[in-house]
Amino acid sequence: MAKNNYFQDMQNRYQDDDNWLNAITPQDIQKSATKRIFREMVNGGYDYEKVGKYFLDFRFLENLIIASSYKVEYYTLLNNAIVMYRTQVPLYPNIGAHFTHICNLCNIYMVIYNKLVEVKNTMNIAPLIEITPILYQYRNDINNE
Repeated sequence: MAKNNYFQDMQNRYQDDDNWLNAITPQDIQKSATKRIFREMVNGGYDYEKVGKYFLDFRFLENLIIASSYKVEYYTLLNNAIVMYRTQVPLYPNIGAHFTHICNLCNIYMVIYNKLVEVKNTMNIAPLIEITPILYQYRNDINNE
């Protein structure tokens, strides 16, 4: 049996199709985005024809954008710190692997952020369909975040 995605779990928890969006807080959305939704987007866990209506909900979409912008900012800062550290201690063990992992996470969240903003600007879910093919090669990075 396949594991339920975030939207299926929310529908099961609140026993209805759409009203669960009104029951969750912006903080819940942002936390779920960073813990689960973004990972499922990269791993191809959504049929956007079925769940696209949730991504078009302004409050839900806006909180996804906030969460992704936070992740972009965080990993960009971490990336810059590693670059600075590499200049000071170039022989630190595994620094290259850490640097690559952080760069990949930076790229993942930048793509997600840009696609979500594109959805907000166009009110069309088509950009979301492109996330999995673009980022699938980085799925191990987001799964091991």
